[in-house]
Amino acid sequence: MRRLVLAFSLLGFGGCGDDTQSCTTAGCFDQLTIDLAQSFSPDDAYDVTVELADETITCSGQGDAFQCDGVGNADYSPAAVNIQGGQVRSVVLMRAPKTFRLVIESGGSPIVDETVDTISYSSVYPNGPECGPACHSGQVQL
Repeated sequence: MRRLVLAFSLLGFGGCGDDTQSCTTAGCFDQLTIDLAQSFSPDDAYDVTVELADETITCSGQGDAFQCDGVGNADYSPAAVNIQGGQVRSVVLMRAPKTFRLVIESGGSPIVDETVDTISYSSVYPNGPECGPACHSGQVQL
């Protein structure tokens, strides 16, 4: 009987300990990928403007060389233009806006002028849902 009591006592203590979760410090960024159905010539220069509620991000370039400006941090640009096969395929924002307007121009003439009011995002928790941060990732097709 004494052994049985000792065994149950040990089982009771087996799960004891600190119930707090150890969180890592992995970070992440919000991101929206705007996929473009229309193809663009790699020979032409383009100006890409994304208007958000509180800022405007512009990217300019030709072929596989685009430079984006806007409000970013010291390590990351606020946006990037994704080139595949010498053609613009998508614009990636390091933001999760509720709405945006995308304008792509070449030689001062608009090629794309689209406003998107509905975007679905999924949440990503690099350190687990109990630990921060939570980042949001979305994708739209134009």
